[in-house]
Amino acid sequence: RSALIFRCFLSRNNSNLLRAYKTYVRPILEYASSTWSPSAIGQIIQLENVQRSFTKRLPGLFNKSYHERLVSLNLHRRLIADLIILYKIIHKLISINFSDFFSSPTYTSTRGHPYRIYPAFTKTDTFKNFFSCRIVPVWNALPLPVVLAPSVVSFKNQLLKTNLAKFL
Repeated sequence: RSALIFRCFLSRNNSNLLRAYKTYVRPILEYASSTWSPSAIGQIIQLENVQRSFTKRLPGLFNKSYHERLVSLNLHRRLIADLIILYKIIHKLISINFSDFFSSPTYTSTRGHPYRIYPAFTKTDTFKNFFSCRIVPVWNALPLPVVLAPSVVSFKNQLLKTNLAKFL
């Protein structure tokens, strides 16, 4: 589908091509990604290769590294989707019980934000790649204004302004 976008669009405007990619290709790659997000390096590489090859073909981005292209186009898709799901769980915007996946600290700390969480106890390496374990360090590292956002839309907008490069 990404190759078809370049064949069908006469314009080489990055914003138009990126909008077509986000409309026709990315939903296929991201469907239920918070649930099935791969942990095996080979599977991650296969998913990222689609986006890597698309962004490399965009005008003016050929000489940039993949990470630089992601930052300039703001395409940190799976991490942001995971954080939005966690925001909805914490603020009870979806009917998933918080205590089934996470635990809150029993003490109040002067460091971090008031919504710090702990992952569930893991016995196996497989469980360490589950949503409830992989998202905790990212969530706990978010700045206070982002976590205290009053709505999902403002949370997402502030996330897009936050540097998440160390978690990619």
